Amino acid sequence: MVLSTYKQASTYYKLFYCIFFSFFSFSVCAQLKIKKEKPFKPTSKEFVISYTISVTGGSTDGIAETYNGGIKTAFVKNDFVRLRLVSLMRTQSIFYNNKKGLKKNVAAVVKESGKERSSMILNAKEWKIYNAKNDSSKCEIFKEDTIRILNFLCAKAIITTKDSLKLLVYFLPSSKNKTLNAAEPLFANIPGLIMQYSYTKAEKTINYIATTLKSAPIIASTFIIPSKGFIKQKYNPGGISKNVVDLNTEDNEEGTEEEEMEPVSVPTVPTEPIKKP
Repeated sequence: MVLSTYKQASTYYKLFYCIFFSFFSFSVCAQLKIKKEKPFKPTSKEFVISYTISVTGGSTDGIAETYNGGIKTAFVKNDFVRLRLVSLMRTQSIFYNNKKGLKKNVAAVVKESGKERSSMILNAKEWKIYNAKNDSSKCEIFKEDTIRILNFLCAKAIITTKDSLKLLVYFLPSSKNKTLNAAEPLFANIPGLIMQYSYTKAEKTINYIATTLKSAPIIASTFIIPSKGFIKQKYNPGGISKNVVDLNTEDNEEGTEEEEMEPVSVPTVPTEPIKKP
């Protein structure tokens, strides 16, 4: 009887230790897997990343009313980028072509909402002027200061523009995409993919947090600049852009007709459901 009880106890102990060591081994493997986690690298330079936008502080009018609760989505496919902002008060896209040597139709700012939808095409020189405010921006990297966004370990950076605006940025190291950085010159010095950023202006803090990051095939029409039903505008540096139909000057932009993009109606762009990181 004593021997039988002893054998039963021995069996229970063995079972307990098996379960314990199995759990322990699984935990160690899980930890090792996290440590060996590789940075996200878009397949064939084709991917989509979406950010939710929130505005905190100050009153609820102006910037807060325009952007709060909005979604910013970056579509990247080889040399093409489309940055699309969808919010309660505004829908707008920036198209960018990073093809080497391109001088004409390098970028376009397209207002997709409202009674007067408009399309403003920029050549290489105008695109440089359009982003002049980001020239001479300073960037400090703090690789040891990290947080997890979408389960990716992201490093910290501080960007200071020439007008002293400071942006707090978290990025995914070793995942820099040159085409996307060219479309967003503000982040040109960040050595990775932007996962979160925020800045404070007029007592309001605007936050962009990545909620979706995935490699996915993107249809070519997503990157075609629309024209049908849109008012064409001429870029006017330092002033209000004017409608082309109101201008009596000739277009002296550099480039060839072969560089022009085929105009079509605005494509329907799929949006991802908002998820909290």
